[in-house]
Amino acid sequence: MLISRRKEGETVLIGDDIEVRIISLRKKKVILGIIAPRDVRIAATRLNEVEMANTMAAANSIELPDHENEEVVFLLGNSPANER
Repeated sequence: MLISRRKEGETVLIGDDIEVRIISLRKKKVILGIIAPRDVRIAATRLNEVEMANTMAAANSIELPDHENEEVVFLLGNSPANER
């Protein structure tokens, strides 16, 4: 783990093609900007936790009739978009 102090506007490079920039610093919040290739998945930890909870809930749910060509979609209320 790298622990580094940075000021607003400064960046940290990861490898040759990932840049983490400090966008804003406030009392107890840091806003980060992450620039990375499109094939690199970027997700906040809490989003991963919600995805895992949804997966576990689906695995433990009651059996549903098998309907061909249907899919189940989990919607997350009040969650930030997971896109760059």
